[in-house]
Parts: sequence; structure tokens; C-alpha cells
Amino acid sequence: MAGQVEKLVLRVSSISFVNLPDEQGPGVHLQFSGSDSKDEVRLNGYIPVTQMEYFAHAQSLESLVELVREKVLAKFEPDQEESAAE
Repeated sequence: MAGQVEKLVLRVSSISFVNLPDEQGPGVHLQFSGSDSKDEVRLNGYIPVTQMEYFAHAQSLESLVELVREKVLAKFEPDQEESAAE
């Protein structure tokens, strides 16, 4: 599954400054969409990031897309807690 996500063409469609839950403080929601080269598979949603992460990648749209890709890929990896419970 992760290999397919790496091949998606991703686009950041909007950026919203928000307060993150659980007292994480100020953050950013990066709204995105993506599709494969044949436009058969589509993925969209938002990724919450800290303001520090956002500003570290805000110098270019390409850098923000790579941050989104990294965060989306992490969503498909098994949690360390789940692995330890098995």
C-alpha cells in the first residue's frame, strides 16, 4: 500500500491555521488531494502538522507536498503500540 501512495501525484489545496487537540498548541491543517497517473485512484483529506513543521517546509509548494506525502505514508505504517501488543 505504501508503494502506491509514493506514486500518487499530490497537491496541497489549502492551508488552515488551527489549534491542535490535546494541548498540542497551534498547528496547521494541510488539505490535499492526490491521484495516480491514470486518475483511477484518488486520495484526499488533510494532514495536521505543527507550526514548526509547516514553517520548516513553507519555502516551496514542493516541500509542503513532500511533507504531506511523508505524513500520509506514516498513516499506513503499523503503530509501535499495536506491534508491541501483538
